[in-house]
Amino acid sequence: MNTYADRILEIVLLSVSIGLIIWVVKLYGLAYRDQLTGLWNGRYFFRNGQKMLDSYDINRIRPIVFFIDLDNLKSLNDNNSHKIGDLALKALANIIEDLFEEIGLVARRSGDEFLILYIANSDKDVRTALLSLQEKLKDFSAYDDVGEMFNFSATIGMQEISVGMTLKQAVNLADKKMLSNKRRRIADK
Repeated sequence: MNTYADRILEIVLLSVSIGLIIWVVKLYGLAYRDQLTGLWNGRYFFRNGQKMLDSYDINRIRPIVFFIDLDNLKSLNDNNSHKIGDLALKALANIIEDLFEEIGLVARRSGDEFLILYIANSDKDVRTALLSLQEKLKDFSAYDDVGEMFNFSATIGMQEISVGMTLKQAVNLADKKMLSNKRRRIADK
């Protein structure tokens, strides 16, 4: 027989359970989301990106890692304020999230570094993705809270993941390519 006290106990237990679920969801967000940009963080990227890769037949797809570095973040922070540096990071995050959120895994690794794991089906998909990313990041801008416009740029490194290569190995190679691209661009100025 269900008494009034039993019903009250069920309601209390249900409330506690819901509270715990909400707490776990918030904790998960704190552990795996970048607090500034809202993107996944590096921990989530490596943990889940490798699982994502392992779920595909690598012989039938073209998995690509893009390593993106926001140019001159230290200078932006030193000359304008950290608020403008944060604005640049958020603007970059929005661009890559808009381009890849539905078709890849996007994360802010740390500081001014962003990672994308993109599962392409063809060479054409890879070229299209790279050209879109290069075009958007060549020169992008954002407005601060008083309406002043700031221009930013970012440098990209790209690495295809081959059979037997781990996600970490691909990220390290993409990082080296990004640094090479950045040095080349600086030398060309």
